[in-house]
Amino acid sequence: MAHEAGASAIVTSEIFQAKLKTILQQVASGQALFLIEHQSFNQKLSNIEICILQMIANDYTNKQISEQLGISKRTVERHLSSCFEKLEVSSRAGAIAVAMRLKLIE
Repeated sequence: MAHEAGASAIVTSEIFQAKLKTILQQVASGQALFLIEHQSFNQKLSNIEICILQMIANDYTNKQISEQLGISKRTVERHLSSCFEKLEVSSRAGAIAVAMRLKLIE
């Protein structure tokens, strides 16, 4: 949506505050930017959801995550589904990319 509107970048409020000077220079040169508040997602991720995303980023399978956390594989899948919905993505890679961009995981 933002890209279709002509944005060359999407900037979260956290990034905005850290890189204000650069962003102002980009805007002054005519680049369009859209700000997205971290809270704009349906809900914040829970601690377990963030933990699971971090484990996925570290190449754990759902089975390995379930064994490490002592929860069922189905529960891991439900948490992942919730992450996808909250982050507005449809894949593990998409969830990891957004979570990293938001600095929720490393």
